[in-house]
Amino acid sequence: MEKAGLNENHKRRLAVAMAMVDAAAARILDLLDEKNSPKAMTVMKQSISAEERARLREAMNRLQPLALSFANKHGLERRSKDLRQMLVAELSQIWTTLENCRPRRMKGMGEMAATAAEPIERDLERMLHLLDEIRKALEP
Repeated sequence: MEKAGLNENHKRRLAVAMAMVDAAAARILDLLDEKNSPKAMTVMKQSISAEERARLREAMNRLQPLALSFANKHGLERRSKDLRQMLVAELSQIWTTLENCRPRRMKGMGEMAATAAEPIERDLERMLHLLDEIRKALEP
């Protein structure tokens, strides 16, 4: 047992929880400030008033330091993330999503006319080629 009766498993679980709280608060702040949100294919319905937005922003700005204080108080370690690994993981998800959009992969949704399939295939190939360039740029 370590600090305040917490073993390493307790500390690891609590550290992950505080990291999740911090990340969720950051995502909420980004959404409120309209940062890092998809723009090309997503339209954000503005269902929150300026007053509500300000209250939420203030609350999230209080929550993050509370999570950090909790972590410090209980001797929790901060998580370390590798930017390169995170980017490669995101690219992998994009690649999988695009591959699953290929007409031959959507057979269960009904046959696609060749006149539709061919341009879709070409467009997907262009995006996949670009992903490959990006992936190569991330190689150490």
